[in-house]
Amino acid sequence: MLALGLLLVLTGAALAATEAHVPSHGLLGSGAVVALAVGVALLLSAAGSATLVAASAGIGVGLAGALAL
Repeated sequence: MLALGLLLVLTGAALAATEAHVPSHGLLGSGAVVALAVGVALLLSAAGSATLVAASAGIGVGLAGALAL
């Protein structure tokens, strides 16, 4: 799960950077937010934190990303 979480975080960052340079009308940005939120939750879960903490962090990242988008 650690490798998948890291891959999702890196993919989300790449999508967010691409969204800044390509006019996709939010499609790439929304994919970036989802990838980052799930990636952060998976990374925290793989690190041994409680499920509630990992889910809360994922939801927090998702809400912050949606607000920024």
